[in-house]
Amino acid sequence: MVCIDEDAFLSAVDTRVQSRVRAARSVELEKYHDDQIIDILRGRADAGLAPDAVDEETLATIADLAAGDARLAIALLRQAAEEAETEGQDHLSPGLVASVSDSATTEVHERNVALLSTHQRLLYEIIAEAGVIGAKELRLAYESEASSPKSPATRRRYLDSLERYGLIEQRGSTRDTTYCAAESTSRIPQ
Repeated sequence: MVCIDEDAFLSAVDTRVQSRVRAARSVELEKYHDDQIIDILRGRADAGLAPDAVDEETLATIADLAAGDARLAIALLRQAAEEAETEGQDHLSPGLVASVSDSATTEVHERNVALLSTHQRLLYEIIAEAGVIGAKELRLAYESEASSPKSPATRRRYLDSLERYGLIEQRGSTRDTTYCAAESTSRIPQ
């Protein structure tokens, strides 16, 4: 089985399947390196854009902005190509990529939110609505709003996956932990 978020996948399956999968060996893959992102983008560009529509400098700029996130890199390439077409340009440039970076990041952010399980989405919405919320207040709000709340261990895994997706930020540790929603454009440096 290959998945991006094991906890999110397993939350939707029978507990017997969860038990078997959790007992199996897992392999975690690293984020892509810039040269790997460039290879992915080059394949997309060759398949979907006119020859010479994008140069190596622009691909390197996209890879740098994406910081190992292939989804974001592909969204940046696609949105830059759409913007170039709208503006009547036949070549993508680093400046054009920079001009679409916020909207590409927002698109990926919204897609990540849409893919959340019911309980992950509830945790995310509580955090987003609060702005900043302490661990205890989050637990109380979640337990009062969820029809059948998940265990504390499962909630911690959900919160970890929300942080991995770049949807929330966790600060502090143990009792002093606070959570806040991450800005949808915070992943791309300005």
